[in-house]
Amino acid sequence: MSAAWDRLAALLMERSRRERWLLLVLVLGTLPLGLWQGVAVPMIERQVQARAALAVTRATEVWVAEQAVEHARLTRAAGDGAGRAAAPVGMSGLEKALREAG
Repeated sequence: MSAAWDRLAALLMERSRRERWLLLVLVLGTLPLGLWQGVAVPMIERQVQARAALAVTRATEVWVAEQAVEHARLTRAAGDGAGRAAAPVGMSGLEKALREAG
């Protein structure tokens, strides 16, 4: 690791004072930008996606609750169902209708 630092120091010593300042500004400017693009932006995007998924889930919960209320209302309006017979469906319903028709 010491050799890498020695090479970096030698490289910087070959540059003029102005070039070293410009390199410092470049490094200090790109680090926050890199952190922003690499860490903050993906976190913000995931948060937006999570909030959208939460909104969809809550809308689905509301819909299910509305359907449960509607089902309960229809069940109460129809009575308990003991006094009415269920009409046959499918082939048996067709057969019954044909027999009743003669």
